[in-house]
Amino acid sequence: DILIAALLAITCLFALFVGCNSQNEPEEPDPIGSVETDLFEVDGDFTYFGSMKMNGAKHLKVFTNTGNYYENVLQTVIQGLFAQTESVYYYNYASCSQLWLDDITENYGITFETTTVSEMVSDYIEMRGGKKYTGYVLYDFDANPDSINYATTIAAVKGWLPLDKTIADKYTSLLMASNSLDATDLSYEDVFEDYKGELNNAGVFQLDPSLEMPRDYWVANKFFGYYGEYVDNTLNQLLATKVQEWMQPDAPVFGWGADEEGANITFNSQFSHFMVGTDTSYNLTVYACTDVFGVSAGRFEQKFEDYRITAQAGKHYVCIVMSDGDNLQASSNTFVTGESYYNAVRGDFPMGWTMNVSAADVQPSLLRSMYAETGEKDFFVASVSGMGYLYP
Repeated sequence: DILIAALLAITCLFALFVGCNSQNEPEEPDPIGSVETDLFEVDGDFTYFGSMKMNGAKHLKVFTNTGNYYENVLQTVIQGLFAQTESVYYYNYASCSQLWLDDITENYGITFETTTVSEMVSDYIEMRGGKKYTGYVLYDFDANPDSINYATTIAAVKGWLPLDKTIADKYTSLLMASNSLDATDLSYEDVFEDYKGELNNAGVFQLDPSLEMPRDYWVANKFFGYYGEYVDNTLNQLLATKVQEWMQPDAPVFGWGADEEGANITFNSQFSHFMVGTDTSYNLTVYACTDVFGVSAGRFEQKFEDYRITAQAGKHYVCIVMSDGDNLQASSNTFVTGESYYNAVRGDFPMGWTMNVSAADVQPSLLRSMYAETGEKDFFVASVSGMGYLYP
């Protein structure tokens, strides 16, 4: 038996040696686009994300930063409440949001007018069918910053407005006082247990209470939202585990976690959930209107044909890739306008630009615009973990 094993080992080593030193000429490489497979095929309409619907007139009401954080949150929540039916509002907060507003007006037939927070509240009352059908959720950011997240989740379910106590008097006179709830002294556990039966478990949000940006998409989808370090906090970890087990398999986690990046992604991945970096993403309820900006407006393909490279002895190969595009928030904010990103001097050498695959579903108009600006040496590559950020 020992002799037979030794002979087999020698034979394997000889075969390995011969294979490694083969002088056979490599076959001519095929274009990358010619590789075919029927693995992992899914229905053409499949998506991990809830598509938004543009209003029939394709007319948006554009609001801006009021200078008051709590009013900005109020505006984004109203934006989300309307988007539960159809998208009506757009937040024009910076030069990049103006860039994307110009794009959708010039290329997709969108029109717009400006509006104010007071006008938005009046629109909300009309949308609800009158004051007696309105309501509000009080929170106290100074006393309990997390209460703004409690109020956002409750607002998504009840269709009410979140009001910090510092602005409550200004707006409660417009609403029915009988329809109200104070979320200040609640907890994430309270909100989850009380409303999970009415929430959408196809995703969740992890969002820093100090950020207003993506609350429109959170509310429009009726997701649960929470925040906190749970790796070294037993109570938070128990809640996060309960939430992750409640979620659908292979579901997205939006926003960004409070824990160290690796720990946060590891925790989500254990439950087969992937992170989509969106904690500073605005207007997802507009960009995700696939009825206007989706596949019907054009599929995404590399504009320039590339070929596989067969490695040659004595040569080193370098692939230069800008990786920050794997965050939806980066590609919708600084990625296009920043001099260190896509707005840099390009074209002297081949460059790979990382794009989050989910952009094709969540912000296709932005992705299509970036494709249109490519040069002959610009190539788009998927983020390394695919649809979102996870550790396989």
